[in-house]
Amino acid sequence: MAPQARNGQVVRLHLHRRPARPVSEGEDPYPHPQNVAAGPGRGADQSEQGHPGWANYFRHAVAKRTFSNLDNLVWWRVIRLLQERHHWNWSDVRRRLTTPTGRWLPISAGEIELRKISAIPVTRYRYRGNMIPTPWPPATT
Repeated sequence: MAPQARNGQVVRLHLHRRPARPVSEGEDPYPHPQNVAAGPGRGADQSEQGHPGWANYFRHAVAKRTFSNLDNLVWWRVIRLLQERHHWNWSDVRRRLTTPTGRWLPISAGEIELRKISAIPVTRYRYRGNMIPTPWPPATT
């Protein structure tokens, strides 16, 4: 909760950002975080690096609906980010991300495209045949 002044108005605390250590010559005193996009298309590439690896790990589980739900969540978050950043309303989003026939286009920035993790195949009960060694000694006749 924000501190209150006597007359009921909110007191604004201004915190100044200062380097935590002495800065050497030629070094940026306020380095940018690694997850901030440095140019067009960089944010989409960095933000989805963990999704396919995570989905690949869990693709042997019963996770198809979870993958679909995550796709929906990520899609809506990116759409809301674009709406906020570019001051788009829903008509602008539809105009930019649909074809003339009404089909939705994938969200992309240059050649980087938002990957659907629900497209990763869920493989269960695959046949391994003789790759599993038998625990019994070979039968002698």
